Amino acid sequence: MQNLKPTGVLNGKSGENNVRAEFTYYYKSVFQPITQNADAPYKVDVENLLRLAPVEPCPLVDLEIMNNCVSNLRNDKAPGHDGISGMLVFISVFYLMQC
Repeated sequence: MQNLKPTGVLNGKSGENNVRAEFTYYYKSVFQPITQNADAPYKVDVENLLRLAPVEPCPLVDLEIMNNCVSNLRNDKAPGHDGISGMLVFISVFYLMQC
């Protein structure tokens, strides 16, 4: 891996900006869910949690709710439309819980 270096030409496109654009175009489908409306159950869960939230001020982060949500994430799945993978969220919450 020490001898790896970036390419100057990709699919006939040259130049840093053109190569970056070509790479982005090629891999943009990675962020699309395979199953249509796969995020729908999460939308319902979030709406229910927001509806049940107290009206008075509450802590910025409820660790119990966050831990419950994160524990339902599946490993090794493509990220959603936001580009954030479940593993990244899982690792972030793990470190946050250590604080």
